[in-house]
Amino acid sequence: MDTWLNEVQKHPALYVLCCSVIFRILHRFLQTVPSPGTVEVDPWRMWKWRNLSVSLVHSLLTGIWAVACIIQHPVMVHEIHSTYTPSAYMLVVVSSGYFIQDAADIIFSGYAKASWEFLLHHVMGS
Repeated sequence: MDTWLNEVQKHPALYVLCCSVIFRILHRFLQTVPSPGTVEVDPWRMWKWRNLSVSLVHSLLTGIWAVACIIQHPVMVHEIHSTYTPSAYMLVVVSSGYFIQDAADIIFSGYAKASWEFLLHHVMGS
């Protein structure tokens, strides 16, 4: 595990990019899942539905993962600035990938002006 973590730490941007691509693939997959009829009639609502669906998956994954990290290494609660585990490091990499994918989705979808609060949320969360 430490060898793998060392490799991730040598090239964090590459792994963040990979996670970003994985979240983009998830976004594409969720387009195949049926959505509510009230959403399908409006492009803005349809985009927002898909965007929030990916956000929900990210939240469920990372929320459970964060709790597991704290259970595994409780000292991180008090020393978050100076300690981490390999799992916690990867949690940050995965979340960074999600934030990049979501910010790109917001910007390139054409809904950035209407979704400025999402962009602000990602800037503040990074």
